[in-house]
Amino acid sequence: MGELSLLLPELLPPQIQRHLSHAAFAVADDLSLIPIPQPSRATLHDGRLILQHDFDESGHVLVPWKVNEKGCRVLESASLCSHFHPYRLLLELARGELHQLRQYVQDWTTIGLELPESFHHGLQETTRLFITALSAEEHHQQDQLSVRVLERCSHLSDELVREFSQQLLETRLQQQGRLQTRLAAQTKEPWGPTQSSYLQSCNATHLAVRWRQVEPAEGRWHWEAWDSVLEEALQIALPMTAGPLIDLSLEALPEWLLVHRGDWSTLAALMCDYVESVIQRYRHTIRRWTIISGFNLADPLGLEDDQRLRLAHRLLLAATQADPELEIGIRIAQPWGDYLSTQGSGLSPLVFVDDLLRSGLIPATLDLEIRFGPLPRASWPRDLLDLVRLLELYAIFGIPLSVTLAMPGHGPSALETLASSHLPSCLQLDSPEDPNQQLDSPEDPNQQADWGVALTSVALALPSVQAVTWETWKESALPSFSSCGNESSAGSSFLGLLDGQNLPHPLWQQWCQLRNRYLQ
Repeated sequence: MGELSLLLPELLPPQIQRHLSHAAFAVADDLSLIPIPQPSRATLHDGRLILQHDFDESGHVLVPWKVNEKGCRVLESASLCSHFHPYRLLLELARGELHQLRQYVQDWTTIGLELPESFHHGLQETTRLFITALSAEEHHQQDQLSVRVLERCSHLSDELVREFSQQLLETRLQQQGRLQTRLAAQTKEPWGPTQSSYLQSCNATHLAVRWRQVEPAEGRWHWEAWDSVLEEALQIALPMTAGPLIDLSLEALPEWLLVHRGDWSTLAALMCDYVESVIQRYRHTIRRWTIISGFNLADPLGLEDDQRLRLAHRLLLAATQADPELEIGIRIAQPWGDYLSTQGSGLSPLVFVDDLLRSGLIPATLDLEIRFGPLPRASWPRDLLDLVRLLELYAIFGIPLSVTLAMPGHGPSALETLASSHLPSCLQLDSPEDPNQQLDSPEDPNQQADWGVALTSVALALPSVQAVTWETWKESALPSFSSCGNESSAGSSFLGLLDGQNLPHPLWQQWCQLRNRYLQ
């Protein structure tokens, strides 16, 4: 068993101490270009962060940390050896973040990225500041200098990626003309009076009707949910995607299905029947479906890892057999694999995709769910450079990528929501939900818009991405877990391009500009 010991700065605020409980040990395996979290246990003892894990090799430390006024995000150390003398946490995080930044500056400037002289000057100053931190004799001074390095790296990283995405978009526009990349916002109901606003900001549609709406009781079909939203989508004649058909989350699954918890054969039969029924009904109108979502995570149905993998394969096979010409996709939740450090079950997202491909079923699209919000489906907050690294990683599979983006809207914070949320013991996942995993997110609409359009621009800029979808068109309530008799999350919301009164969010205006300049 390996152990890493990292010295903490003095007088840590309680909030930071709580975040440190989510620190993780990570290694880069044969499939990965970025470190993937591994099962580990983080504890605070005698001024140290101690990470215990099952690996004898060296690895990276992933730590949620508040770098600046933008809030917390995950920082990554350089590679560290276990069973060595204690490291200084902030110094090693500064080392890792600076190395990563310098590497991408070198790579991107080599292929033609132009950066202002002020950027290069700032990077040189940050490097000199880190060298000063290394040579500082007092630990307190070393920590203070490391914090300044992290702040500067955060600023420079943000500037670097924004320049990269902007210049790449302009280059692709000049060489290829307007891009065919699809830009959509998920909707589960007709647009009605907001249709004109939708057409101004999006060039594609994504229909997302949940199974629980279509079959609220076993064998009782309510096709009106699909029919109503599909009718209007056909009228506006934009490229259409629908799904996911089977999402392994409590808010999407029908309540009656939970009776069969743990019964793989019955669950597989019921799910295949639903997938085949929907595809057959709409085979002449919907040609692109996302079939499954969240199958790499531990689920509320009590399935083992290998059972979820087998079930995913069976559902994709059922969809293909129902319509061999259909374009099918899969959606990966928490694509950074954050859940692997704490949950007793859950397949690595990379291994999950690789195993499905080895089975011979090649999806037309691999959809990555970039959701910063409430547990258990949220990823830890990352910066823009981490998003680029993630998309580059999944592009290695050679499958066109889609990106689904989501972030918290207004109402009670996810911390408050989840702190008061308790699921019945029969539906608990292998590790309990911890409200402290959801870190700070911007509440000012203009800051939300700036962050949302930055994420969107990065995804649009990369040729490997063929579709970008905002998770909700109108601001919508967070899952209420009504199947568990719990309404504690009422009042919280996911950010939409329109607010709850159908008024445009500043993000909508930014999307309109992207759509008009770069997309067909």
